[in-house]
Amino acid sequence: MITIKNRFFSFLSPLLFVGILVASVSIAPFAPKSAAPFAEEDRSSTTFEIAPEVNSKAPPLTPQELALTDQHNRLAEDFKIPSGMQERVSFWLDVYSKYDSKKYLVHHREYPWVIFDIADTTDLFTQGRVAWLNRRDADTLSEHKKDSVIATLKMLSMRASYDDLPQEEARIFEQLKVIPGPRKKIIREAIKSVRIQLGQKDIFETGLIRSSPFISMMEEIFEDNGLPKELVRLPLVESSFNIEAHSRVGARGAWQIMPGIGQKGLIISPLIDERESPLKSTQFAAFLLKQNKRILKTWPLAVTAYNHGSGSLLKAIRKLKTTELQRIIDTNNERSFQFASSNFYACFMAALRGEIYAAELFPDLKRPESMRLTKVTVPKTVAIGAFAKKNGFAIEDLQATNPELPSKIKAGFKLPAGFSLYVRDDKPESKDQPPPIKITLINPETST
Repeated sequence: MITIKNRFFSFLSPLLFVGILVASVSIAPFAPKSAAPFAEEDRSSTTFEIAPEVNSKAPPLTPQELALTDQHNRLAEDFKIPSGMQERVSFWLDVYSKYDSKKYLVHHREYPWVIFDIADTTDLFTQGRVAWLNRRDADTLSEHKKDSVIATLKMLSMRASYDDLPQEEARIFEQLKVIPGPRKKIIREAIKSVRIQLGQKDIFETGLIRSSPFISMMEEIFEDNGLPKELVRLPLVESSFNIEAHSRVGARGAWQIMPGIGQKGLIISPLIDERESPLKSTQFAAFLLKQNKRILKTWPLAVTAYNHGSGSLLKAIRKLKTTELQRIIDTNNERSFQFASSNFYACFMAALRGEIYAAELFPDLKRPESMRLTKVTVPKTVAIGAFAKKNGFAIEDLQATNPELPSKIKAGFKLPAGFSLYVRDDKPESKDQPPPIKITLINPETST
């Protein structure tokens, strides 16, 4: 860069001018595109130093970075992370793969990736006490952390200036810088948005173990229905693949299917609840997701509707005039569209990557092998004991592969005509058995 004061031009001879010109040249190898940073400087004294050589070899990606960026191209294009959701998905992947259930993340409800503090209660769980006492004390410690963060935010909200802040206030203030907007407003909103998220690494690992025997068969069911196989990871979000899971509102099974909609295609009775069958519930979930996609057009919306309902999302789409999930999350103020709904797709994106990249994220985890089961249909009402004996099964084996059956089943329990059972492929097949059939689903929009 050549820097010479203009007043010299009228006094210097051409020869002297050339000499000064040569002496005052400094070379900047990478000059900035904008001169704004130097607008107020005395340009006559500005010099540039050549930057030291930087090692061009980048550090290796962490397992989380590998999964987030899908470095090995294991995912279909439909399931790349949507624009604007990277930080949200990254947060949930950390919840699933970095922090176990002894870690409590004190974070921002609206911007989950803003983590104010972490309560590590690991030491409480090494004292040999009963589990519920450890959990109670861990919950109490995390609440103290939350209260401390709120108190710090309140102190910040009363500041006229943010210069020379005490250490804790400065730390919290720095974390909030990623949120755009006036600082006073951001701080006041943060006071009302402090939330605790329990780490789930150990819980997620348990879900991976539970799902392993069924994942490949579930993928086949979805592909047979013309659906992306990636979607079968949704139960890792819904229930950690716990087939016995049930919610306060009546949802049940790995897919957390509600009884009202489930009765359109599954047997739900006091004795048999097919929502607890990993494969029958997967067939029905495929139907639900297919309907959601037909109505809402995109997978981010269709998956979110599995948790939130398609009707509410359609209302939001019409009101906000957008089908972009992130814009709906940012602008939808409906009370029903709260933390769980706004984060459901991000959780799915994280869980999908957690399962697909399980070898890298959980290198020490031992997962069982996939099972191969065949679906057979009982042609007429028959006692399970008679069916088992005729086909060379133990009742306990049938119960293990068909968890929708009663837990305390007796040999005289009647299997209704047309009832489907999953049996191991390595068992002998009876000549009386018809070929496997698929469950016939009733469209809830046309049924009476």
